[in-house]
Amino acid sequence: MASLLFISRNMDRAEVDAVLAAQAAGLPICAMTRPDNAGVDRLREAGCYREPVEYGGKFSWGLTRQLRRLYDEQSIVAVYASDNKSLANALRAGRGRSLRFAGYRGTLARIRWWDPSYRMALLHPRVERIVCVNRSIHEYMQRFRRPEQLVLAYKGYGVDWAEELQDASRNLPVSLPENAWVLCYIANTRDRPHKGLRELLMAMHMVRNLSVHLVMIGSHDAAAQQWAAAGPAAERIHLLGEQPQASRYLRHAHAYILPSTRDGLPRSIKEAMAQGLPCIITDIPGPSELIEDEVSGLLVPPSQAQAMAAAIDRLANDADLCARLGGAGRQRLQQSFPPEAFSNALLALWKDLLSS
Repeated sequence: MASLLFISRNMDRAEVDAVLAAQAAGLPICAMTRPDNAGVDRLREAGCYREPVEYGGKFSWGLTRQLRRLYDEQSIVAVYASDNKSLANALRAGRGRSLRFAGYRGTLARIRWWDPSYRMALLHPRVERIVCVNRSIHEYMQRFRRPEQLVLAYKGYGVDWAEELQDASRNLPVSLPENAWVLCYIANTRDRPHKGLRELLMAMHMVRNLSVHLVMIGSHDAAAQQWAAAGPAAERIHLLGEQPQASRYLRHAHAYILPSTRDGLPRSIKEAMAQGLPCIITDIPGPSELIEDEVSGLLVPPSQAQAMAAAIDRLANDADLCARLGGAGRQRLQQSFPPEAFSNALLALWKDLLSS
């Protein structure tokens, strides 16, 4: 039976659920992702998991050979890849074969048409469809693809997933005062200035409420330690580095912040919304589609540390506002970004790819 292959280096919960929903609907599908990703056990139990050889870039001859064998063994006729490294290798493995390909775009980073690396993957002529994770990306990609080739599919998040992440034994790897008001930021910011860590640290030095502590989880540049130490909030800034299952630490937070100047539809915001945390985000395309200003969170101008500091103080000084925004954010996530909608959008795309 003709089958579809979903390949991704870092498959997340929404994508795993989409694969299992497609299988339950009778779609012949198999999934390939790294064995340490969350949800792999569920894929194994369903009998649709394939472990890839180790690969780190768009040129992996080991993966190319593995995919060629898999195309034949599983009668693969369509491939959906949610990252460019996987897509490039899948396309290379598909040379000389009658296959259909679809990709995914989850960032507003500018595409350089003259850069050949894009034509090896997302802009390759054999890529027929591209899933866009938010409206801004969908509009931007129309510079490169016809509208009918683009699929708008918000990657949802289940509020019940937050309950599954609750772990009373997961304590922060840092001691905080009992009266600490904890602001959390989760992101890998190393070599990624658009993640706004510098502006956030500057804002912390401007915050007036001395009970506010920032807990930042994720990679960062060496200079971040210097920025954190260069102001009055130095003792209240905690750069914890990369931590496994970082979202489990959100239960210690009073609020969440996203200081990016460019982003897609960040999972960390959805994780915070699911836990009822009030969110402060920069007013940029993508994240601003998740949060309604003054209704389900607070929006601040990007790259403006002073405005960020004022929003932090406002939440730290108003428990009622926190409760109202956090509750509204959780409700908005549940009503407007259910994971089922994402699964249904992918199922429709995959059926179309298999139809010919």
